Amino acid sequence: MYLDFEEPAPYERSREWIKRSKEAPLTIDINLESLEDPFKPINTLFEYVTSGKQPTDWAVSSIVDILLPHAHRWKSFDLSADNFETIYFWLLKFCDVKEAPLLETLVLYCDEDTQDDSSGIAGPLFLREVPAKIFPGGLPRLVNLELWGIHIDWSSVSFMRELKLLTLAYHAQAVRPSTEAFARILSESPSLTSLAIESSGPADWEWGFEPILLGDLQELALAEMPITDAIKIMEHILCPKLKSLRLDFEADFDEIRLFIDVVCGKREAPFRNVEFLRLDGFSCLPKEAVTLFKEFRNVQSLQVNFYYVPQSIMSALRKGLLPSLHTLKTVGLNLETIWRLLKVRRDIGLPIKKLCLEQEDVLDGDEKLLNLIKDSVEEFEVFVDSDMEDEDNDLEDEDNDSEDEDDWQDEDDWDDEDGNSVDEEDSEWEDYQSDGVD
Repeated sequence: MYLDFEEPAPYERSREWIKRSKEAPLTIDINLESLEDPFKPINTLFEYVTSGKQPTDWAVSSIVDILLPHAHRWKSFDLSADNFETIYFWLLKFCDVKEAPLLETLVLYCDEDTQDDSSGIAGPLFLREVPAKIFPGGLPRLVNLELWGIHIDWSSVSFMRELKLLTLAYHAQAVRPSTEAFARILSESPSLTSLAIESSGPADWEWGFEPILLGDLQELALAEMPITDAIKIMEHILCPKLKSLRLDFEADFDEIRLFIDVVCGKREAPFRNVEFLRLDGFSCLPKEAVTLFKEFRNVQSLQVNFYYVPQSIMSALRKGLLPSLHTLKTVGLNLETIWRLLKVRRDIGLPIKKLCLEQEDVLDGDEKLLNLIKDSVEEFEVFVDSDMEDEDNDLEDEDNDSEDEDDWQDEDDWDDEDGNSVDEEDSEWEDYQSDGVD
């Protein structure tokens, strides 16, 4: 039974649905984020709360009154808001939930942009201390927990055990878990299959524990954190079955080089089983790209955002690295560069079979060249990158025209294991242009 309360007050339809559903499990999705159109009439819970009224007003209280008596039926609870007061109100109400035996998924998301720079705490200071005993009866079936901009009492939460999927994202430094609490969360969920840490993680990194084995972990995402934190995470978790890795760092060349040197230099080869690699932000030079890609011999699918990853890493792909690669998905890459890569990979016997290009890159390209690209792969898809829709268009110009980009290309003058230089490859590209595009 799905409920979202996107209806006019007093929510009689939702009340009736709950009544008719008897004891069926409930999937709840509540969105309290701000209105895009301030002139729309205020007649739903979503509109009432986001119009500026306090979260303790009748609107939120009404929905709480409807849902709390049926907490024993909750199977999935997804709550989004754009202010901490609303989330805090719900956390207080969670303290009254004596049991939620069916709850498998809990997602709490807050999109408040304000931050008190003097304290490092996002949101009002009084919200630093959160209720200690939410869901006091425990959540025995909880397997998926996502906390986006929402912190809890990390030291007293008993339901963060036996998780399968865990996301910790956008936590101010002052409200992050201690290293001890972070280690306990991971060690008490040895069956984790997916772990995402984005602008979060331990607050202090005073690690005094043995590395934690996450033997079932298949998906790992590390984003928007200092490189030193990312290195420590990789050093303190063991994930031999890792299949999917996403990296997104705002770091310079030296920091990325440090990450590659430390992580890729480990004897246990942590990336030997990775089949999907996603780079959303990774400023590495060609030589570092070679070192990185050599660790991913089994990668079959590669996704790269070239607005934040230098195009010079393409030279590593043209050298035949990632030999298992058959699927490529890109943002911010022109059709000429794509065509060049496809032809080289095909000629060395390592063809790209499936290609996914971002819509804007396709629209900006030459139609004849696009048709050649389509004919050279078995599957071709065009997608819209929602993350890029609101980005400044100047980013692309900065990537393509900056002096740093010229420096990256200049540093391509190295030989691969077969002794082939970039200069030789460039002459080959001229041949491809003459017999392929013209």
